[in-house]
Amino acid sequence: KEIVTPYVRGSIMDRNGEQLAISTPMVSIWTNNKLFLSESNSAKIIKLNKLLVINTKELAKKKPNSTYFFLKRGIPPQLLDEINELDIDGLNTISEDKRFYPYGNYTSHVVGFTNIDDKGIDGIEYALNDKLKGADGYKFTERTPKGVVGEYKTEIPVKEGENINLSIDANIQKIVYQQLNSQMKKVNALASSAVVLDAKTGEILAMVNLPDYNPNKKQTINQQNIKNSGILNVYDPGSIIKPIVIAKALDDGIIKPNTVFDTHPYSVGPKLIKDDHAYSSMTVTEIITHSSDVGTSKIALKYNPSQLYSYYKSVGFGTKLKTGFPGETNGILLPERKWTKVDQALMSYGYGISVSLLQMAHSYLIFTNNGCQPDVTFLKESQSNISCKQIIKP
Repeated sequence: KEIVTPYVRGSIMDRNGEQLAISTPMVSIWTNNKLFLSESNSAKIIKLNKLLVINTKELAKKKPNSTYFFLKRGIPPQLLDEINELDIDGLNTISEDKRFYPYGNYTSHVVGFTNIDDKGIDGIEYALNDKLKGADGYKFTERTPKGVVGEYKTEIPVKEGENINLSIDANIQKIVYQQLNSQMKKVNALASSAVVLDAKTGEILAMVNLPDYNPNKKQTINQQNIKNSGILNVYDPGSIIKPIVIAKALDDGIIKPNTVFDTHPYSVGPKLIKDDHAYSSMTVTEIITHSSDVGTSKIALKYNPSQLYSYYKSVGFGTKLKTGFPGETNGILLPERKWTKVDQALMSYGYGISVSLLQMAHSYLIFTNNGCQPDVTFLKESQSNISCKQIIKP
């Protein structure tokens, strides 16, 4: 006989130890239907139905010849004694865990959820399933015809699931969620996303997407709301890419803050490039101040395509950020061999290039770390584990 000691799935916690996902003990019942459906059990089954608020006999009849069939899972353990007192032939109980998410909707897109078999199927629950799941323990015994019990195999100890500390700060996550939700209603938006990074370490302190879902109520989850848009979707960033481009030119010594550019409208191939607020000329400082498409594109066109392509790649555009999150996007960055002059000009002010919200936030870390860009991560990192890549000079 095998005696199973089930493992407990590891908890997911925020950076301060707040529980984001925990396992609570539950009971499931399964039947040997050949025994369970016998006439001698009829009166007992009526009592069982009242306890479980289901028609167990009708469920069992769907698979009359089954020797292993779950009747109900996730039963509160306080019902176990009452179920055992019924002493129903062919009815068996097994200890399982039910996953509970204390922050519900607030952390749904980051933490994800598990299925009925305690397997992660989305978010961190899926990405780190192998660490969280653990392994059951087993004890093997045998009974001789004279009733002597002995051990015939070495016991396999239970391996509990590993606890995970995320970089997420539950307090920041909650504030971001509430503010994003409020603003979304105010402007009548269909969807919205926000990401907050630690400006020095690259740790993800908050990531929120709306619409969302409650992982504690799986039956109500709308499949369209599961997607973590901040890391899976792409968009054209527009003018916020300009400082990234100008930083390279300053770093390479091609321009200085007081270098002056003619900023009259001009044509690149068939495309007329102009500014909403026109000036006849601007310094580089003014090009950033007034967000000039003309000035930024002229700076970008001082490079050949391969130079800018390599630079965009180096700050994390057009490539996965390797967070381990399932389905993370590469973004869209055309190979440099396909660039036209128009493409090169448009990309400098954020069109013709598509990035995730996380990629865009990550690129700005070069401005908060003296030109050095740490990796982004969903895991809480010690200072000794933080790696940083020098993109531009301090």
